[in-house]
Amino acid sequence: FLSTDSDKVERYFKKRFGAAVIVVDSFPRMHVGKKGVSEVAVIRSFMDIYLLGQCNFLYLTPGSGFSTAGLAINTKKPKVVYI
Repeated sequence: FLSTDSDKVERYFKKRFGAAVIVVDSFPRMHVGKKGVSEVAVIRSFMDIYLLGQCNFLYLTPGSGFSTAGLAINTKKPKVVYI
């Protein structure tokens, strides 16, 4: 499962790993902390956070609030790598 706010990062992972990459792509990607965010973008954000909480391995960005939240709700004691 890949959760990213970057189209470029998503394209890279899909090119490298093909169909093995799963993303929540039925909703638009937006920064939900900014003005003018849509309801469906918030729903995508919640889905991403929930799915991060289900992962056994997390590759996270240091200093990212989204990464911190995903790790905080994960009760599986995942292996964490900061990139």
